[in-house]
This record gives sequence, structure tokens and C-alpha cells, in this order.
Amino acid sequence: MSACLPRTLVSYRRINSEADAIELQRDLDRLQEWEVTNKMEFHPGKCQLLRITNKRKPIAADYSIHSQNISKPDSVKYLGVTIDSKLAWSDHYNTISAKANSTRAFLTKNTYPSPTTTNTTRPKTYIHQPRHTTS
Repeated sequence: MSACLPRTLVSYRRINSEADAIELQRDLDRLQEWEVTNKMEFHPGKCQLLRITNKRKPIAADYSIHSQNISKPDSVKYLGVTIDSKLAWSDHYNTISAKANSTRAFLTKNTYPSPTTTNTTRPKTYIHQPRHTTS
């Protein structure tokens, strides 16, 4: 019998103290025990830690799997959405806008010209990043 396992595991824990940071590392240690029991393996190089905070001095703790520190990128892509440590959308907008403009350029380059009557009625599309206002 085979089991269907998710490709992505997300663990969430609020870290308000050093004790919370230690508890998160214990959670990671328990996951390592689980992987041995279930004959699975986590790849530390594919694991990432995203700290989402507005604190000026967040509790700095390093977490590890198989004695390797987990990488801490400024943003990660999850389910097609780019999430950064401040929950700002600018990285996501830039990624989506670049992809849409690339697709538009590809279609423009690789489609044959239409008759002139069609060209005059075809709308022009431009993708741009919306302006943000801070509140």
C-alpha cells in the first residue's frame, strides 16, 4: 500500500521567547524521528525558514535538520504566491508582471499579422504593477 504525501510541509509556530525557539527545534527533531519511522527523508538543502515579523529585533535562532542549518531567504514561493518576511506584495507583483509581459511579448512576436480590420479592433494590453499607498 502506498501513501500519498504532500510535496510541501509547512510548520507554523509563533516565536515570542527563547523557549518558543527551542520548542520549534524540538518539533523539527520530532519530524526527523517521524521520517526514520516512515522510511522517508527530508533534504535540508530544500528546507527554508521564513520569518514573518515587523519586529526590529526578532529573536534570532538557527534551526537545523540533520545537523545542517536551514536557509533563511527573504521571500519564498508557496502555491504560486511569493511571500516575503514583511508580507509585502511587491515581489509577487513584480514576478507576475514580468511573466505576463513575457507571455505578451512571445504572443506578439509569434502570431501572424491579422487583417487590418482585426488590428484596428484588437485592444492593446499592458501589464503594470499597481501603485501602493502606505497607511
